[in-house]
Amino acid sequence: MKELRRMHDHQSQEQLAEATQLGIAQLESGKNFPNLTTLSIICKSYNITLGEFFAPLDYPQKEK
Repeated sequence: MKELRRMHDHQSQEQLAEATQLGIAQLESGKNFPNLTTLSIICKSYNITLGEFFAPLDYPQKEK
């Protein structure tokens, strides 16, 4: 999430927290784990899809 925040020029956790009404500090520190609703709110805030959110993971393709 830190990387996504930086990519979209949110300099502080507070900016994203204010925009989403979520506890961003707890999410970034690992104290809380985001659920699907939380991820959807974050994605909507950045105007990206859940697929785009997870795309940087670059999962290896399954072998047939």
